[in-house]
Amino acid sequence: MQNQPPGSSSTGQAPRGALSALDPLRFFRVIQADPEALTKCGLTFLIFLIPVLGWVVVLGWMTYALRRAHANVTPILLPAPTDLPTVLDFGEQGLKAFVVGLCWALPVVVFSLAFFGCLWFGVAGSVVASVQGGGDMGGAFIAIAILVAFGAFLALAVFNTLLSIPAAIATLRAEMSGVLAEGFAVSAVLGTFRAQLGAWILNLLMLMLIQIAVTFVSSFIPIVGIVAASYVLMLTRGFAMLSVYEYVLLASGTEAFPIGPLAPAGMRG
Repeated sequence: MQNQPPGSSSTGQAPRGALSALDPLRFFRVIQADPEALTKCGLTFLIFLIPVLGWVVVLGWMTYALRRAHANVTPILLPAPTDLPTVLDFGEQGLKAFVVGLCWALPVVVFSLAFFGCLWFGVAGSVVASVQGGGDMGGAFIAIAILVAFGAFLALAVFNTLLSIPAAIATLRAEMSGVLAEGFAVSAVLGTFRAQLGAWILNLLMLMLIQIAVTFVSSFIPIVGIVAASYVLMLTRGFAMLSVYEYVLLASGTEAFPIGPLAPAGMRG
């Protein structure tokens, strides 16, 4: 691992200070504090427009920003990559986080598909049986089937929301450390999840409200607005999750881990 700049942290322990568990607008404060933020974000957004590969590169760019924010190193946002070695470095960092997030999300996707499959067959079977039965009893069966489907959908939404938190923690561990294995340290991930569980859930709910607002505004700009919303929400979510992570470390003494490089080799912030 390359040498850490002054003021950085190699232990994963956030510098002590006035930390808040809930800081969903932290990314916007980072932009406000950096006079070159609009240029940096504008150029990385152009990279983000490239499907998959661009997303991974920008994700890697964000990982460095999260580490620098955690270590109190300024500027937090690095310049957009302009040479192949830097692009490859960002891509490598982003790919690690992408793989971890994908692996943790797979159980949620598989469970959801199986759940909806069983639910569809159950509701469809009830409706068919009700129609064949006819009369008032048939209408009652249909009403019950709809209510059961609605309740099951809400239960699935809550379940998936809870499962998404460990996935976010695992991804953050990979982003902050730059080590793929840190994202698969199941006991450490679940330990961080259990610590300050209320803060994780409340943070996620606040992010959902921000997502609704950003998506609504972006809907007035076809296509590009949707992509821009995805870009902003990815960065907003990353910095918001970092705030909860730092709070958990300080409040609960959760296991820390080494922080990865704060910039690609040869790049100055």
